[in-house]
Amino acid sequence: MKPLITLILAISALATVESKATVTLQFGQTGVARASGFANNAGVATNGMRWGIVIDSSGNGFGAGSYDVFDQGTNGFLNISATASDDYFVTTGLSTNSATATGSDSAVTAGAITQLTNILGPTFPSGVTANDAFRIIWFDGAPAVGTYYGMMSDPSFVIPADGNTVSFASIFAGNSDPIKSANLQFPGAAVVPEPSRLMLLGLGVFGLFFRRRR
Repeated sequence: MKPLITLILAISALATVESKATVTLQFGQTGVARASGFANNAGVATNGMRWGIVIDSSGNGFGAGSYDVFDQGTNGFLNISATASDDYFVTTGLSTNSATATGSDSAVTAGAITQLTNILGPTFPSGVTANDAFRIIWFDGAPAVGTYYGMMSDPSFVIPADGNTVSFASIFAGNSDPIKSANLQFPGAAVVPEPSRLMLLGLGVFGLFFRRRR
């Protein structure tokens, strides 16, 4: 009897784990609209750009400043100016492409995204919960110093509860889906002089000035 109870509990626990965080976000939906117009830094809707989402895991707003370069193929918290933030990146492994006409959108357009399926399965990562705000992020080339990325937000962009599929397609409805440029840049590492070097530099400049005065 004991082994049977243990087996039942194990199966139950496994089912519970597998049912968590199977969240699907739809951005393009047949008969409603497609999400297109995601563009490079030049403002040209472009196919082949990688995209994902960034989640505000603490509910205190997204970090100020540009994100440091990160691995676009790995989920994880992002850094800003070499300091850890609570913004969590979720990769999709997908690229922007051409979207066919649907709903009120009558033309084929470039720079479109579709949906993220089971993006946080089997469990939410530490700190991420339902109702956290998220933004769409896309890259004008792989993240590297000096390259560009874009971010798009909307009040409706929140993570749904476990097991839910939510469509955001309606916010993209219309034939003139606006261009969304990748206008943010991954910064280079700035070299900050040590205080002692700053003092020496200052003394050197002062000495040069004094010598010229004489």
